[in-house]
Amino acid sequence: KIANLPAGLLLGDLKNTEAEIYLGHHFVNLRQLEPEDSLDLMMRDVIKTEAKAVKLRAGRGDNLATDIDNAPGRTEKLIKLAREVFGDDMVLMIDGNGSYSVKEAIRIGHILEEYNYAFYEEPIPWDWYQEQKQVELALDIPMAGGEEEFGMHAFRYLVGNRVFQIVQPDLFYFGGMIRTMKVARMAEAAGLQVQE
Repeated sequence: KIANLPAGLLLGDLKNTEAEIYLGHHFVNLRQLEPEDSLDLMMRDVIKTEAKAVKLRAGRGDNLATDIDNAPGRTEKLIKLAREVFGDDMVLMIDGNGSYSVKEAIRIGHILEEYNYAFYEEPIPWDWYQEQKQVELALDIPMAGGEEEFGMHAFRYLVGNRVFQIVQPDLFYFGGMIRTMKVARMAEAAGLQVQE
């Protein structure tokens, strides 16, 4: 307030004049309900907010690589149906929350590519970096992750090895603005995107 500037300009150069947000809520409902019902919930919110992007939830979300879905074939159905419901102009993303082994993550990733999803978030348990890299190498869809990470050393590995194309340090979980800015600068130097 004293400088009469937005907080972002006090930290660095202005990169984006508008914040792009996506709908990614209804965390429990999106996995527990039938795909049609969970997509109805999201569509109501899309209409209300005029959002241009939606993040869905794949698998059980147990961060155990169990390859288990809440109902057989649910994720595949959700992926296909979401594209039909929201159309080709909607940016769709999906978060696996560590549901899959490498083999299953790659299989699901190929389906996401077929339906033109924007990114695939943490299909492997969040701290399985080598396995995540195997998935990344097998797919063309950008991979996203890092929101559970709390260590600077780990982010150096993730960025240096390009494990994720979209790095997601969580402002609160990772320890604040200054630490998050360090990760953002590392990602920028490596040509990667950052998403909070």
